[in-house]
Amino acid sequence: MIQSRATAGNIAAAALELLADPACRNAIRAKLDLVIQSPGDPGAARLAAAAILKLMKGPPDAKDVSRVIKSVMKDYQRTMRRLA
Repeated sequence: MIQSRATAGNIAAAALELLADPACRNAIRAKLDLVIQSPGDPGAARLAAAAILKLMKGPPDAKDVSRVIKSVMKDYQRTMRRLA
């Protein structure tokens, strides 16, 4: 759900739809299973952890931040293609 449309009424309606429609619920569950099973880029978690540790020590290095963002975006795009 788009954040700007995440009102109490819209969330309640979506929850009721999931409760009432087993096919819809199973489709979402299947897509979430794909997300869980999809491997990320090798080392993405390590890169993120290293960048966080560096941030804790001082100002961020733009190259490190850029590399982490690119890795996370690749994972996100690959997951979205699998879910489509």
